[in-house]
Amino acid sequence: MKNENIIVIIILIAVMFLLITHLSTNILEFSRYNTGWNGTSGFFNLPDRHNTEDIFNTSLLQGRKNTTLLMIAPREKYHARDLTEYRSFVEEGNTLFLADDFGAGNKILQGIGSSIIIIPGILSSVDRVYNQSYTVVTYPFLDHPINKDVSSLVLNKGATLEGGEPLMKTTLMSWIDTDNDGRITKKEYLGKFTVLTHESIGKGEVFVLSDPSIFTNKMGTIEEKWGNHQFIRNVIKLNNHLLIDQICSRTADTDGFSAVMQNMKNYPLFTLLFIGMMFFSLVIIIQKRIL
Repeated sequence: MKNENIIVIIILIAVMFLLITHLSTNILEFSRYNTGWNGTSGFFNLPDRHNTEDIFNTSLLQGRKNTTLLMIAPREKYHARDLTEYRSFVEEGNTLFLADDFGAGNKILQGIGSSIIIIPGILSSVDRVYNQSYTVVTYPFLDHPINKDVSSLVLNKGATLEGGEPLMKTTLMSWIDTDNDGRITKKEYLGKFTVLTHESIGKGEVFVLSDPSIFTNKMGTIEEKWGNHQFIRNVIKLNNHLLIDQICSRTADTDGFSAVMQNMKNYPLFTLLFIGMMFFSLVIIIQKRIL
């Protein structure tokens, strides 16, 4: 077999590898590469890519103006210097929107000087969807641009919040289902619970939503009447620019081929080197055929 034919085969294999990697998916909850009901692939198709950017390093937050940083289901996967960068980002007049029900976001909130606390627990209500107590319907509590044209918001096993200024709450017929039986028991009590709150830090603002699942494919395609669609659009349009955190957010979780694609995005130099090698090989083939 001629050398140029071997090179052609290598290039074709490389192209197929990149294509498979790009189209690959996984089943990891909240992953942007998960096209299933609990993934966030649908959400990542919504923002305008001209003013939206994925952030893989907190140093890229420096010098931002009129910008929202969206953090979905964070893990405790960051360094002390990251918290410093997050805090500076907000204090300089930008917005952090954090969606979390696991409680990992509490260290981030504490690190940036926020008084808001995420209290993990299965929020349930008589005011529900799909006949499941944890698909809670919540309602705006105060007027704010983030609630504009939002009549209600449906959560899925959300948590509750303390601190800040409440923007959205449950109805009075709600409770924390400590024994996960879907019913109100003697050790549980009914009341209104905060699910969306905000506060000012420096020149900026922090929003906390007690359920990241509204960004998943299932909750993102819920009936228009519930307001989830409009709320997500409002989050995207809070500022002129949108940054999506991929540092500690579970949206960045990968496995298999999608992990390769993620690593290539994290290290652009590797991608450029790979493309350069392919281009160089193609030039050699063309030259040999001309000669």
